[in-house]
Amino acid sequence: MGTIKIIGQNLKDFRLKYDYTQDDIGKYLGLDRSAIGHFEIADRDMSMIHLSKLADLFGVEIEDFTQPELIKKQANFAFAFRRDGFDDTDLESMASFNKIVKNYIKMNEIDNINE
Repeated sequence: MGTIKIIGQNLKDFRLKYDYTQDDIGKYLGLDRSAIGHFEIADRDMSMIHLSKLADLFGVEIEDFTQPELIKKQANFAFAFRRDGFDDTDLESMASFNKIVKNYIKMNEIDNINE
C-alpha cells in the first residue's frame, strides 16, 4: 500500500474513532468536505500544514500517519474527546490540548533518558 493510501486510511480511521464527520474535519482544516473524502481515498495529496493540524488533533506525530494501521498501534490518551456537544471552534481547543499532552509525554521521555 502506498504512503498516500496509508495516510488516507489513517485519517479515516481516526475520524471514525472520534466520531467526526468529513465536514467536521473539513471545517477544522478550512477545506470543503469533499477534499477530506479525496484525502481518505488517496485521490489527492495532503499538505504538510493540514497533516500537522491533524496530527495535533489526534495526538500523534506527523510521521505516524505513514504507518499502516496506526490506530491499532496508538496508545489512547486518558482523555479521549468525542463529538458529543461540541461546536466547530472546539476542534481547535481539542487539538491544542492534545498537542500539549503529546509534548508533555515527549518531555517526560527525554527527562527519563537523561536520568
